[in-house]
Amino acid sequence: MPQRKNMNKLEPQIKSTRHELLQTHNKLTNLNNHNREKKKAELFKKQIIIGQFFLAKMQMDDVYSKDVIKELDLFIIKAKDRELFDLPTVTTSDSDEAPIQSTKNLV
Repeated sequence: MPQRKNMNKLEPQIKSTRHELLQTHNKLTNLNNHNREKKKAELFKKQIIIGQFFLAKMQMDDVYSKDVIKELDLFIIKAKDRELFDLPTVTTSDSDEAPIQSTKNLV
Protein backbone atom coordinates (compact mmCIF):
# COMPACT_ATOMS: atom_id res chain seq x y z
CA MET A 1 0.00 0.00 0.00
CA PRO A 2 2.81 2.53 0.64
CA GLN A 3 3.86 2.30 -2.99
CA ARG A 4 0.36 3.24 -4.11
CA LYS A 5 0.41 6.21 -1.74
CA ASN A 6 3.73 7.39 -3.19
CA MET A 7 2.38 7.00 -6.72
CA ASN A 8 -0.63 9.10 -5.81
CA LYS A 9 1.72 11.84 -4.65
CA LEU A 10 3.69 11.65 -7.90
CA GLU A 11 0.68 11.77 -10.22
CA PRO A 12 0.26 15.57 -10.08
CA GLN A 13 3.99 16.07 -10.67
CA ILE A 14 3.90 13.70 -13.64
CA LYS A 15 0.86 15.47 -15.04
CA SER A 16 2.51 18.86 -14.59
CA THR A 17 5.75 17.69 -16.20
CA ARG A 18 3.86 16.25 -19.17
CA HIS A 19 2.02 19.55 -19.55
CA GLU A 20 5.31 21.49 -19.46
CA LEU A 21 6.80 19.10 -22.00
CA LEU A 22 3.83 19.62 -24.31
CA GLN A 23 4.10 23.40 -23.95
CA THR A 24 7.83 23.30 -24.70
CA HIS A 25 7.22 21.09 -27.72
CA ASN A 26 4.57 23.52 -29.02
CA LYS A 27 6.89 26.50 -28.52
CA LEU A 28 9.68 24.72 -30.39
CA THR A 29 7.33 23.81 -33.23
CA ASN A 30 6.12 27.42 -33.48
CA LEU A 31 9.69 28.69 -33.48
CA ASN A 32 10.68 26.25 -36.22
CA ASN A 33 7.67 27.27 -38.29
CA HIS A 34 8.51 30.95 -37.80
CA ASN A 35 12.14 30.38 -38.86
CA ARG A 36 11.02 28.41 -41.91
CA GLU A 37 8.61 31.19 -42.94
CA LYS A 38 11.28 33.83 -42.35
CA LYS A 39 13.76 31.99 -44.59
CA LYS A 40 11.06 31.53 -47.23
CA ALA A 41 10.30 35.27 -47.16
CA GLU A 42 14.02 36.11 -47.41
CA LEU A 43 14.42 33.80 -50.40
CA PHE A 44 11.40 35.38 -52.09
CA LYS A 45 12.85 38.86 -51.50
CA LYS A 46 16.20 37.76 -52.98
CA GLN A 47 14.41 36.41 -56.04
CA ILE A 48 12.58 39.71 -56.51
CA ILE A 49 15.81 41.71 -56.19
CA ILE A 50 17.65 39.44 -58.63
CA GLY A 51 14.74 39.75 -61.06
CA GLN A 52 14.79 43.54 -60.75
CA PHE A 53 18.53 43.54 -61.39
CA PHE A 54 18.25 41.47 -64.56
CA LEU A 55 15.26 43.43 -65.84
CA ALA A 56 17.17 46.70 -65.37
CA LYS A 57 20.18 45.29 -67.24
CA MET A 58 17.92 43.99 -70.00
CA GLN A 59 16.33 47.42 -70.43
CA MET A 60 19.74 49.01 -70.86
CA ASP A 61 21.21 46.51 -73.33
CA ASP A 62 19.24 44.94 -76.20
CA VAL A 63 21.91 42.31 -76.94
CA TYR A 64 22.00 41.25 -73.30
CA SER A 65 18.20 41.20 -73.25
CA LYS A 66 18.09 38.85 -76.26
CA ASP A 67 20.68 36.57 -74.65
CA VAL A 68 18.67 36.36 -71.43
CA ILE A 69 15.47 35.62 -73.36
CA LYS A 70 17.28 32.79 -75.21
CA GLU A 71 18.35 31.31 -71.89
CA LEU A 72 14.86 31.73 -70.44
CA ASP A 73 13.48 29.91 -73.48
CA LEU A 74 15.54 26.88 -72.46
CA PHE A 75 14.77 27.21 -68.77
CA ILE A 76 11.08 28.11 -68.48
CA ILE A 77 8.75 25.13 -68.69
CA LYS A 78 5.27 26.19 -67.63
CA ALA A 79 3.07 27.67 -70.37
CA LYS A 80 1.85 30.53 -68.16
CA ASP A 81 5.43 31.45 -67.24
CA ARG A 82 6.46 31.36 -70.90
CA GLU A 83 3.61 33.75 -71.72
CA LEU A 84 5.11 36.34 -69.36
CA PHE A 85 8.15 36.58 -71.65
CA ASP A 86 6.24 36.18 -74.92
CA LEU A 87 7.89 32.82 -75.48
CA PRO A 88 6.11 30.26 -77.65
CA THR A 89 4.29 27.54 -75.77
CA VAL A 90 6.01 24.22 -76.24
CA THR A 91 3.88 21.12 -75.87
CA THR A 92 4.75 17.48 -75.57
CA SER A 93 2.54 14.47 -76.13
CA ASP A 94 2.28 13.83 -72.37
CA SER A 95 1.56 17.31 -71.05
CA ASP A 96 1.31 20.99 -71.92
CA GLU A 97 4.80 21.63 -70.57
CA ALA A 98 8.15 21.41 -72.31
CA PRO A 99 10.66 18.90 -70.98
CA ILE A 100 13.37 20.30 -68.74
CA GLN A 101 16.46 21.05 -70.74
CA SER A 102 19.99 21.15 -69.42
CA THR A 103 20.99 24.40 -67.73
CA LYS A 104 24.65 23.38 -67.63
CA ASN A 105 25.69 25.90 -70.28
CA LEU A 106 23.70 28.75 -68.74
CA VAL A 107 26.07 29.37 -65.84
